Amino acid sequence: MGQETATSSLSGRLGRLTAIAAGLWLVFALPAYWLAGFNGLEGLSIAGLLCLVPGLLTMFLASLMPSDNNSNLMMTTVLGGTGLRMLFVLVGTMVVNSVRPQLGFRGFIVWLLAFYLAMLLAETLMVLKPGNEKADLKTSHSQKP
Repeated sequence: MGQETATSSLSGRLGRLTAIAAGLWLVFALPAYWLAGFNGLEGLSIAGLLCLVPGLLTMFLASLMPSDNNSNLMMTTVLGGTGLRMLFVLVGTMVVNSVRPQLGFRGFIVWLLAFYLAMLLAETLMVLKPGNEKADLKTSHSQKP
C-alpha cells in the first residue's frame, strides 16, 4: 500500500509539472506569435520541451530519495536538478541553433529563458514541498489557534 501511495504521489507531481508547462505554453503562445509568427510558436514549443524533460527527470529522481526532511538532501536534489536542467537545456539549445538557426532570439531564446526560469521555480518549490498541498490546507484550517 505504501508503494501505491508513492507511485500516485509521483504521478501527481509529474502531472502537475506537465500542467504547469502546458499552462505556460498557453500564456506565452500569443506573444510568441506576435513577436515571431510561426517560428515563435515553434521555438516556444521546443523551449517548453527542453525545460519540461529535465524537470520530469528531476521529479522522478527526487522521488527515489528518502522522504525524511533532511535539508542537505533537499538542497542536493535542488542543485542537482538545476545542474541537470542547465546541461540539458544548454545542449538542446546548441542542437536547435545548429538545426534551426532561423528561429533566432525572438523566436526561441526569449521563450527558452522564460520557460527555464518558470519551470525551475515550479520544480524547486515542488521538491522543497513534496507533500500534498490539499492535505496541508485541510490540516491548517482544522487546527484551532
